[in-house]
Amino acid sequence: MELLAPSARVLAIGGRRAFRYESVYFDTPDLVSYLSAAPVGTLFLELSTPRAGEMDVLKDLAGDHRIGVGVVNQKQPRVETAEEILARAEKAVKLFGEKRVLLTPDCGFATYADNPVSSWQLAEAKLAAIAAAARRLKNRSAN
Repeated sequence: MELLAPSARVLAIGGRRAFRYESVYFDTPDLVSYLSAAPVGTLFLELSTPRAGEMDVLKDLAGDHRIGVGVVNQKQPRVETAEEILARAEKAVKLFGEKRVLLTPDCGFATYADNPVSSWQLAEAKLAAIAAAARRLKNRSAN
């Protein structure tokens, strides 16, 4: 961590980097302590990609980081249901607390200017599903 500039705002940790790669984040030794010490405000984690591992591995994540929880997999052509997204979101809230969780797509849809992983139509549909799940989660929290 000492090698990061004080002004660093983004820390990316990844496995394979090829088109439609699959993440292998959570088998990295000492990942939780590394992320806990990261001098950033928000951690964006791919949690929908099956090979990323289970979210429970991160239960001891310390600090005040907000956690961007990937709740849709941009590599899959199917739009996740609001129920599927809601289940991931509720698990994240249990692990990290309501104030720390942000619902996000895995890898921001891994868009490459000339070769996007998802079409804009698919990305829009997945974002709409995230928004629907977020509304339901907010309504449950209010009750």
